[in-house]
Amino acid sequence: MRLQNLLIIFIVIALPVIIILSVYVQYQVDAANLQASYDNTFLGATYDMLSAFQLNTTNNKYSAVSDSLVRDIEASINVFSTSFATSLGMTGTSKANVMTYVPALMFTLYDGYYIYTPTVSPEDGSYEHSLKPYVYYTAQYESKTEDRKIVINYSLDNYVAVYYDNKKDNKYQSRAGYLEVIAERQNDTGIYINGEDIYYNGIKIDKDETVQKNKYSYNKNPDGTISNFSIQLENSKSQNAYNYYKEAYEFTNWYNNVIGEVEPWHTDAGGIYRRYTDDLIINRDNQALSEVGSYFNDERINVIKNKITDNLIQTMETYRKKTSIEFNMPKFTEMDWNQILNNVCVVSFVQGLIVGTTTYNNYVILPSTENQQYISDKGIYYIGYNVDGNGNYVPINGGSYHRIGCPELNGDVIVRI
Repeated sequence: MRLQNLLIIFIVIALPVIIILSVYVQYQVDAANLQASYDNTFLGATYDMLSAFQLNTTNNKYSAVSDSLVRDIEASINVFSTSFATSLGMTGTSKANVMTYVPALMFTLYDGYYIYTPTVSPEDGSYEHSLKPYVYYTAQYESKTEDRKIVINYSLDNYVAVYYDNKKDNKYQSRAGYLEVIAERQNDTGIYINGEDIYYNGIKIDKDETVQKNKYSYNKNPDGTISNFSIQLENSKSQNAYNYYKEAYEFTNWYNNVIGEVEPWHTDAGGIYRRYTDDLIINRDNQALSEVGSYFNDERINVIKNKITDNLIQTMETYRKKTSIEFNMPKFTEMDWNQILNNVCVVSFVQGLIVGTTTYNNYVILPSTENQQYISDKGIYYIGYNVDGNGNYVPINGGSYHRIGCPELNGDVIVRI
């Protein structure tokens, strides 16, 4: 074959293929860069929302009040939409359009969660984003004869609210408190009470405990600078620990009695009868402390997961109907659930942004550690001190840090760090 013929074949067949492949590769590179840009934009907007939520709730002494908390959350959502729209180049009236790509924003709190999502207007059937009512982490249990029922509202730790409906005796009760193991002997695991003396894991809890706080002092100079800065330990008396264990003892006894009266049960998918009593009664082998593996915590975790998952599935279905685009809730990993089950979190979802020949779908989970909703006991440490003959405070064990309840935490003075 002549060289001219080969050249013609190359120009007619090979060259267009090379050009098409080159354009396609560049197209994919641009799409990958755009996706990376969306990742940064989405993560940044979620961080801005988290920062606003933490700032609002930390500085708002009424953040525990539901109406005030809702305002704080709605303000945080507005920060998200503004940040997201600005990063995408949308401003002014276009800012509302960016929320059409957001199926849900979720705030998982201490004992429940809020979801901001499209909802259907009962008046004209239109869709608009709104904050749905607060959903508690609740589960209902009943006796086999269905004449006694309890509803348990779980939380991120060992605090529960219980609603007991005893139709058999025409009695209704509701109480809330912390669940702790009740010890039979002074040195056993849990709370032991002997008269006015209270012991926890064998350690006596002082009724009037001496605690110290850091007192800061300084001089503010005319030029605005600070001098003579110092920190002093200030003594105070507290009955918080004593009252906590006393109230937990009384509440746990009441709770265990209620579980014993109801004897909750259910029939599983295989038709096998199962009693919940052993799963819910609190004892040394079945503790409610969040860091301890137990049947109770398995149930608490399952309730929280199911409540969140079921509601998000409904939310995504509503969003799909609104957009007519197939979009399912992403499956959370175990690391994702670990974040949600141990922290107050903000969770954001985005869907439908065009990236090349496909769409950009993603979610972000960010834990909040600076808010007024929940402080994990894992983040609080103490140091024990003894007082020498000169009135000086001498740290025990070299000033090592301890968690509350640690058997090595002792001394005349306990200082929270």
